[in-house]
Amino acid sequence: MTDVAAELPIDPVAPDIAAPSDEESAEAETGASFDPRVSTPESIGPVRRAILEHLLDTAESGEQTVAQIIAGLGNVSRGSVESAVLRNLRAGLIERVAPGTYRLAPPPKPKPPEPPPPTPVDDQLWFEALERWAIDPSSWPEELGPRPDQRPNRIPPDVAIRFNDRVRKREPRRRDAEAAAAKRVADDAQLRAKLAEACHGNIVMGAGIEDVRAVQAALELVSLERVLQAVRSVTDRRIFPKNEPARAWSEPRLLKKIAEDFCRFDVVPRLVENWKAAGTAPQKPAGASEPSPAVEVPPESAPAVW
Repeated sequence: MTDVAAELPIDPVAPDIAAPSDEESAEAETGASFDPRVSTPESIGPVRRAILEHLLDTAESGEQTVAQIIAGLGNVSRGSVESAVLRNLRAGLIERVAPGTYRLAPPPKPKPPEPPPPTPVDDQLWFEALERWAIDPSSWPEELGPRPDQRPNRIPPDVAIRFNDRVRKREPRRRDAEAAAAKRVADDAQLRAKLAEACHGNIVMGAGIEDVRAVQAALELVSLERVLQAVRSVTDRRIFPKNEPARAWSEPRLLKKIAEDFCRFDVVPRLVENWKAAGTAPQKPAGASEPSPAVEVPPESAPAVW
């Protein structure tokens, strides 16, 4: 089946924001996307905000060197300015155009709106339509847009990915089921042939002969040789000329013969042997006492020598 998976859009990654310095007080660094030409962030340190305001005021004149920024800020040390410039650069608020020369970064591109999350009901509708389409491509509803094998289509990417995964997992199970079914058909045909051979031609072909389930149930207890012998004895006219033909393997006379032979030649002899073995086991005579344990008698003492 044609793969209907679609690539998911990749969201832009926000730049990393450096931690605030001691000079910029304990105010939190946000690094949120904003256009400094419209407004300056209120949650960054005063030196960084002053640099952005200076570059905003001098945007028409072009880039500014570090020296020009220091001169524009007034009473701020060079180290504080360089540190604040570096943090603004890392946050993506300004950009380097030459060694020691900076300007405001262009406004960030707006993030595309995310599609609303699909509901379980919507997903189920898509899955049902895809299942029908996999069986009959002409069943695809027009209101769902282009068919899954056409590009572009309106199938949600997550639904397409999950449906393709279902199809990939379903294919091995389908092959295993088909192989098992083929083996059952072959085994049934082999058993049917052996049963028909036991009848020696005295058989009427039909649905009852095709169905071997009754004999398969008997084979759970009785050996195949015993089943064939029972069928032969009630159908083969060489054994008895008045034997009727087999019309179905579930005929009571066939099943009864199988059960009787199994009991006569297997169950009864086994029970007799078990009972016989129990009757021939050694048995203690009635009233016999247990033998006393042997007592060791010490030897007589030697005569004393005076």
